[in-house]
Amino acid sequence: ENCYNNGIRYNNGEIFKNFTSCQQCQCLDTINCETIPCDPAPCTHPITRQCCPSCIGCHYHGENWISGADFADPRDDCGICHCENGNVFCQKVPCPSLNCPHQTQLENTCCPTCIEVDCVYDGTTHGHGTIFPHAEDECQECSCNDGDVYCQRNPCTQPQCPYPSEGLL
Repeated sequence: ENCYNNGIRYNNGEIFKNFTSCQQCQCLDTINCETIPCDPAPCTHPITRQCCPSCIGCHYHGENWISGADFADPRDDCGICHCENGNVFCQKVPCPSLNCPHQTQLENTCCPTCIEVDCVYDGTTHGHGTIFPHAEDECQECSCNDGDVYCQRNPCTQPQCPYPSEGLL
């Protein structure tokens, strides 16, 4: 005798799969069904596809990702994850190396940034990168570089007149 399931006719003894309910059924005068047996997926974060887990992508914290995808780590604002064949690998966002003596970690950022430090010289604050006269020697100029003051003698400039004098009479 034949069986009917969802308007489809099956011959007696015929086995068929019902993917909407994840069952394997057999027509034996009536339809007898059981849950499709699944082998465990050989990966850590399989996705469910047609009832059984599969390693063609990754299921991670409620989201599905295709193999090869990079995505923000939902557990860590400074993390990045990679899906590869059902396995998820996460790490901290790589930060660039900084070549500066003073660094700070700003709020809501993942990587440190350079900060410029002002200089205090002879009771006056000078900004990073500024040039200013020496406090006691007018032939020197000073500069502020990340909190450190560097002073050096100014090179003498040639006078712009045709008959320069060496000094005052």
